[in-house]
Amino acid sequence: MRGFHEGKIDAEIPHPELVDKISKELTKAMGEGWPDFNKIDWDSNDFDTISRIKENMHLFSGVKSIVEMQEIRALLTTEDGKIKSYSKFKADALGVWEKYNINHLRAEYDHAIASSQMAARWSEFEINKDINPNLTYRTAGDSRVRSEHQALDGVTKAIDDSFWNTYYPPNGWGCRCDVDASDNKVSQKQIALPKLNPIFKYNVWKDGIIFPETLPYFNELKKEALNLCKINAQTKVSNEFILNAYKGKNGGKVDVSWRAERNIVKGEPELNYNMRHSIILADNGSKLKILGRIDGNGIKNPELFKDGYLSDFKQPGRNGFKNPGRGIRSAIEAANTQRCESVVLILDENHDDKSLIGNNLRRAFNVKNDVATNLNRIQEVVIIYTNKSDSVITIKQSDIATGKHWSKLL
Repeated sequence: MRGFHEGKIDAEIPHPELVDKISKELTKAMGEGWPDFNKIDWDSNDFDTISRIKENMHLFSGVKSIVEMQEIRALLTTEDGKIKSYSKFKADALGVWEKYNINHLRAEYDHAIASSQMAARWSEFEINKDINPNLTYRTAGDSRVRSEHQALDGVTKAIDDSFWNTYYPPNGWGCRCDVDASDNKVSQKQIALPKLNPIFKYNVWKDGIIFPETLPYFNELKKEALNLCKINAQTKVSNEFILNAYKGKNGGKVDVSWRAERNIVKGEPELNYNMRHSIILADNGSKLKILGRIDGNGIKNPELFKDGYLSDFKQPGRNGFKNPGRGIRSAIEAANTQRCESVVLILDENHDDKSLIGNNLRRAFNVKNDVATNLNRIQEVVIIYTNKSDSVITIKQSDIATGKHWSKLL
């Protein structure tokens, strides 16, 4: 509070300590409702959902912290614009703190538990939908049930019915509704679907959302503040890892960021592709972190941290480079643009020519008089030969400059 009174706290940006406090409480609630929340593997069907939920919780925590601080800031002055004494300001501000961090947080904590329980339930429904393809809405069955929720009691729809995109619980603060899976017949009777609070029109597992951006908190922020909260949330999740997602040979290992790239490229999820080649490197003793994606300046951030170097996988042909020689050069140039210190080239049968590889490595670095005059940020080039039993070689920039790389090429 003293920092506010002395003008040392900026109420237009997330407050780190407050964000961490809120995030930790909500993460605790998620674990209470879904015990496996922080225990799944990178290849689980729940990975994408949990990743987005984590980011959503961090985003919500940042937004809430700003809203709270702005309300506290408004208490600094009296109605006639005079600065309050510290004791008066502190007394008033503690009331705001209690509202947000006790009363509101209690409701948010309970909502996170209910949401995580229902997310875990949906995960089970997806696994068993061949046996139990239909879902039935159930209320708690007592006098506390809201009338609009009671109208849904007993409704049975197929798990793939769009109905569950909107009406899957929880459907409001303190909602205790549940869903059962069975092979019972789908409801034939047409009912007038009730109007629920539009804030809760989502499916927590499918959308990876617990606190949607339709909540009032989000509407109170300026666009710049909201964008900052989003970047902070992305960064936070990117820095959270599934440790030892793969344990390789000779001390090698792979950790996976919860925000690892998951887009589909050439018919394969990017994370699967990166993991497949990371395993090859880990079995050769490398220690790797598959990094999270950060949306930002239009330049794709490096996807790998390998043995102390920022790195990126590049596969001429897959990444749009059809000419083998030009593909090698363009791949290294692209990694340099991403501020990588290392590049992992994945070469196939189109790169069987040793001289083609060696000459284009030297061309990429524009070697003159045994000195690399271009792309000096790249310190090493790692090659995975997919057509040669996934053999791996590592070539330092200095070896390419002096011609020592020829003896290492396969």
